[in-house]
Amino acid sequence: MERGPADDYPPRPLTGQAALTARLHARLGSFSSLVRLAARGKSHRGAKNGDCHQFAPRHGPRKKALSLKRIGWLYPIFRDLHFYHGLLTVIAALAVTFGNLCAAGPPAQRIVSTAPSITEMIYVLGLGDRVVGVTTFCHYPPEVLNKPKIGTYMHPNFEVILEKKPDLVVVLEEQRELGGKLRNFGLPVLALQHNTLEGIYDSLRVLGERTGVQQAAGRKIAVMRKQLGEIGALAAPLPKRSVMFVVGRTPATVRDLVVVGRGSFLNELIAIAGGTNCFEDAPAFYPRIPREEVYARGPEVIIDMGDMGDTQQVSEEHRRSIVEVWKSQAMLPAVQAGRVYPVAEDFFVVPGPRVVEAARSLLAMIHPEVVR
Repeated sequence: MERGPADDYPPRPLTGQAALTARLHARLGSFSSLVRLAARGKSHRGAKNGDCHQFAPRHGPRKKALSLKRIGWLYPIFRDLHFYHGLLTVIAALAVTFGNLCAAGPPAQRIVSTAPSITEMIYVLGLGDRVVGVTTFCHYPPEVLNKPKIGTYMHPNFEVILEKKPDLVVVLEEQRELGGKLRNFGLPVLALQHNTLEGIYDSLRVLGERTGVQQAAGRKIAVMRKQLGEIGALAAPLPKRSVMFVVGRTPATVRDLVVVGRGSFLNELIAIAGGTNCFEDAPAFYPRIPREEVYARGPEVIIDMGDMGDTQQVSEEHRRSIVEVWKSQAMLPAVQAGRVYPVAEDFFVVPGPRVVEAARSLLAMIHPEVVR
């Protein structure tokens, strides 16, 4: 039975392959917690900044924003709550920074990585020989496959990490529980966050400082900025094409779509590659949207990795089947123009040094005339 727009409210959990895809994204690194929230169907009312939630259609009725000054005698109370909320946010950020500073010491020689994005950063800085443990989902570069495994991103094995006797464990900020346990045992912990391009540059810089390779980190950041700038220069004179990047959906259908929203490094890369993200106005990194909203936005390019449960082994037959699924939506401009692109490369979901490769790939899909 077909569902109308109202049937998507309240949000429903993803099922089947869509849930598997959400878990795939969760295990691949930095935006894990965001996609997990999408899989749970968390609404925007309970979500923090950057959390996933059900997307409200652009064409639907909008409520006026509540002004604090309109609530009379309650205004001073709410004003103070806003102040203390902001203060607590600053304190939390300072706590992470202080923890990183406390971890500073001699350049680390035995490093454990707890996420694929971190592993890629360590290797691009030439520190592969210092790595003593990685997650089971760290696949790049190929040399990492031979490294000892410390569990998954979502479920690292605490005992195995301790056995490796690391002098530095690099975690993501959302792995607070793991970081706290490791610090309690006296292990130096470095917490990083890189959901955006600037975040990626900052993580490379901080990692370089902690491992004594500041110059290598600075050079890599400069090269990445230059290469992304060159890609942007190629795309700049071309007409902007609207893009929908799908990161989750029910297999063999176009239901339960989870797409790239604002705030994500993918949103930035789409802009660099000469596109406009159809859902850049969504107040979430990866919102779940009703199918009717896709028709309202009319994307000119559809990039779909939502049916890819495994980025390591994806057949051409599988890719062709994804194109066939979208042919059922013949009214969409992207389908009419033959601009539906199935993708499975993990650099689309690992915010790290390979964002340049992701940007080049996006440019080839959004403006194939440039690379011919």
